[in-house]
Amino acid sequence: MQTFKKIAVVCVVFVLSVSIVSLAVIEPFLHSRFAYFNDSDLRESLSGKIDCLFVGASQCTCAFIPSIADNELNVCSYNLANGSMSWYGRKVLMEQEINRNPVKNVIVEISFDGLAKDYYAPWGDYVVLCRLGSFKDRAGFVFKNVSITEYQEIYGALISQGICYMISLVKNLFYEKILHREGEPLDNVPVESKGFRFRDLDSEDKEDFNISENSLKEIYNSQLIPEFNPKNLKELYEIVDICKANNVQVTFVVVPHSDMLIFEYKNWDELSNKLRSVADELNCTLLDFNLIKDRYDIFQDKMSFNDKSHLSREGASAFMEEFCKVMKKLEAGENVSDCFYGTYAEMKADSPYMEYLSK
Repeated sequence: MQTFKKIAVVCVVFVLSVSIVSLAVIEPFLHSRFAYFNDSDLRESLSGKIDCLFVGASQCTCAFIPSIADNELNVCSYNLANGSMSWYGRKVLMEQEINRNPVKNVIVEISFDGLAKDYYAPWGDYVVLCRLGSFKDRAGFVFKNVSITEYQEIYGALISQGICYMISLVKNLFYEKILHREGEPLDNVPVESKGFRFRDLDSEDKEDFNISENSLKEIYNSQLIPEFNPKNLKELYEIVDICKANNVQVTFVVVPHSDMLIFEYKNWDELSNKLRSVADELNCTLLDFNLIKDRYDIFQDKMSFNDKSHLSREGASAFMEEFCKVMKKLEAGENVSDCFYGTYAEMKADSPYMEYLSK
């Protein structure tokens, strides 16, 4: 019995020691601007001002530019998205901002693959933890959303980044106090962008959009996943319910994909109809900017996209110009259907890639 008690005491002491050391390393890191996109202080400073939110994952992050929306639509907007963010993570950040701001509009970036996914990488939850401002919020997020397996990966990343932050602090102290030199910047938050981040890839990392007649015919028979994940739909419905309970207008937006990606798959119209069914059921407007008229004048794969599904800086600016035009028409009560192709089949008929498929 005494041996069991000793083992129990040792285990408790070990767990407490690890917890204390972990908190001592992780919490200072998460409260710093060294943490990846820890914009909690910035969002708190805007508390009471934000009236438009952009919610989504990586496609949203590099598409919606708040500065353009602010100027064109006379709003105070913020892009809450980040890569690999789960629908639960999107809901948590959105609800936090709705509770402390006079939000009138929420733009939900919605994608076929985003609703179909049955797994989101722990990286997305890691970034959400970096963006939550208090230990209470972070603990609640982990308890409700993060599995033990995922937390092992997240914990490892937090510990390693926390140690890097501590080392950087010591190095900067040495530079400033001993060498009287300026230390390295410990700021990963671009304040002026209000959440927008474009994927600035090196030229060798960018997608090769060169496509041949044979390769296009080879991939054209592929199909996207036709079913949406019930868990993702549940979170989406809860996002809309939270907005409606707070008298917030919700608009679903499909961000433009490259022409090359669109031509990889045959069943876009099938999936588009499924998205429209969800939007109709929730009584939300759906704007699919893959179908924007004159898309072949507005977007060129090599200039407008960094890869097949993510806009470049130039592409994001072009998208925001079209987005703001459509939103102004909606606000004025105008019908915007003439701004879009009716179907993907109709849109594809105008594509320069059609010359390959017609041979």
